[in-house]
Amino acid sequence: MSKQNILHLFNTPVNKIDDHMLLAISHEYTHIMISPIQFSVDKDDWWFRYQPLDYTIGGPIGSYDDVKSFLERARNHNIYVILDVIFNHMADRLYNNNKLFEF
Repeated sequence: MSKQNILHLFNTPVNKIDDHMLLAISHEYTHIMISPIQFSVDKDDWWFRYQPLDYTIGGPIGSYDDVKSFLERARNHNIYVILDVIFNHMADRLYNNNKLFEF
């Protein structure tokens, strides 16, 4: 079995990964792992990516078109992509325009 290395680009928007992809290639990484791409609150804290609001693609990690373009670039460079997905829960929609509702 050949050597396989994973570059974790946790919480990095897919449209900002190009420089990292070149680094991955030069350091012989074979895979890039990215955070969930499901719609979530647009906050910098990493854990918001694991509190999706629904199953649509979009939000801080990138739009559908951003993700599609990233996947095509990775494929062109023979880089595999590991995509984390959350299926077992959704966050409560207490957030509206990135602000917590007051009760």
